[in-house]
Amino acid sequence: MIELKSSAVTEIFTAFGKLRVSAEDVATDATEQAVRISDPTRRWENILRDQCYLPMALAGGGSFTAVSLNMHAKTNMQVIAVSAGPVRCA
Repeated sequence: MIELKSSAVTEIFTAFGKLRVSAEDVATDATEQAVRISDPTRRWENILRDQCYLPMALAGGGSFTAVSLNMHAKTNMQVIAVSAGPVRCA
């Protein structure tokens, strides 16, 4: 588990061990998550992008830029669009 603290937020990244996966590989997984989220140019990638749609929909709209969209993000966009109107991701 990796914990990154700032004055405004604490973020925790976790990776779990698996059969036939070394402890080093598990640690690398958690480290890569923390490094990705710490890069301001990739802030919305993977971890946060699919969690921002609902607050934007409740606020009446919004947009952000993401490097790519996974299936979970696309599904969230479709569900919210049906119930609250379109949410845009560039």
